[in-house]
Amino acid sequence: MTDVPDLDLKTGVQIKEALQVQLDVQRCLHEQLEIQRNLQLRIEEQGKQLKMMFDQQQRKTNSLLMSQTTNSTSTFSTENLEVSTAEEFSNKNTLYPSKIS
Repeated sequence: MTDVPDLDLKTGVQIKEALQVQLDVQRCLHEQLEIQRNLQLRIEEQGKQLKMMFDQQQRKTNSLLMSQTTNSTSTFSTENLEVSTAEEFSNKNTLYPSKIS
């Protein structure tokens, strides 16, 4: 019969340890949940900012398109526009050397 109190003591210690581990896990999960909430809020805020930027760009694009269609006489097309770099420009000018000394 002396084994019963020892068994109860061991069981009580094991239960106490198990409860402590459970509390540690719950604390850790709670911290992770807080981090997730904060990240979710940041993601939502960035989504709102991106939507505002997209909407603003869309309005500017629509405004430019409207102004181009209303001013069809002064439209400017970059379709056949040729752009030269400074190096290309200086290479082209070697055919006509400068007379400035």
